[in-house]
Amino acid sequence: VGRDRELGLLTEALDESEGGAARFAAIEGDPGMGKTRLLRELSARASERGCVVLQGRAAEFERELPFGPFVDALDSYLDSASRPLASGETHAPAPDDRVRVYGAARELLGCLAPGKSVLITLDDLQWSDRSSLELVGHLMRRPPRAGVMIAFSYRTRRLDSSVMAEIRAAQDSGDLDVLRLEPLARDEAA
Repeated sequence: VGRDRELGLLTEALDESEGGAARFAAIEGDPGMGKTRLLRELSARASERGCVVLQGRAAEFERELPFGPFVDALDSYLDSASRPLASGETHAPAPDDRVRVYGAARELLGCLAPGKSVLITLDDLQWSDRSSLELVGHLMRRPPRAGVMIAFSYRTRRLDSSVMAEIRAAQDSGDLDVLRLEPLARDEAA
């Protein structure tokens, strides 16, 4: 309710990813504004279209888990993959290994579901570990070469300034749609 414009913009980005482009969308708002609900609606629509939908969420008390929301999103899908894949790292990569890890994640997303578009939602990014935030930034700068859409949400003024700078740069270059959720109008709330 009351989010037709935002859902329309997200659906347009999903359309572009189904055309083979990598797309990114950020949903920003205060607690209770409907960020999670909007991601769920986008996921339902993508699923109805036959997209592979992967959902991850960061948790306030799991900030030390490297790549937490990505592990959450990918774990069950990779476990059910028909061919065996190497297991993920159980510790944070050394600083000089990060670029290789980010590049490998980019390649993985590009070949995750041949012939299908992939939607990855990452909810509550404000609770994410540093590695996940850096990976999101890396993917926005060097998107996968496939029909992948990454939509993430975060609370207003809860991401650190370096991450917000990445978001602003991606938005300015047209690589990221940022949707700022405002309170619902009185009739919408009713």
